[in-house]
Amino acid sequence: MNAVRTWSAAICFAVLAVAVLRYLSPPGSMEKMLRYVSGTFLVCAMAFSLSSILPQLPAVFSIPIQYDTNEDFSSFVEEQEISAAQESVERLAGVELSKMGISSKNIHADMDKQEDGSIGIIRIEIMLASGYEGYGARVESELSEILGVPVEVIAGEKR
Repeated sequence: MNAVRTWSAAICFAVLAVAVLRYLSPPGSMEKMLRYVSGTFLVCAMAFSLSSILPQLPAVFSIPIQYDTNEDFSSFVEEQEISAAQESVERLAGVELSKMGISSKNIHADMDKQEDGSIGIIRIEIMLASGYEGYGARVESELSEILGVPVEVIAGEKR
């Protein structure tokens, strides 16, 4: 901040010096030349004083960089990937149940992100609708074979 104050003071003194010089100069043919020289002097004074400030400006206007936002964003994206995959698997299990003619109350897929970056299905829990309690073993075997993951059927209100 001190550098900006010094720069503005140098410009003010240069303008004051040019104003005094132009006030003291006589009018006439030298007036155009004096305006040209004084303008050039002011531009040089600004450039010279600015050259001493420019290296300090990045420190004055620096923006703090937060590196942890990338980690927050990547964990958010990871959660969204797992959630989207989970919804897709649950929808697929619901479609397969509908093909069998069996209704369900709730379908839940337990999923996790593997070390290699892939999303693994741990198991699928299915709560059958009332009236379909006797189809548990059939649903478990057929869906396990179709989907290739362990399926656990919960009949009634056990959950």
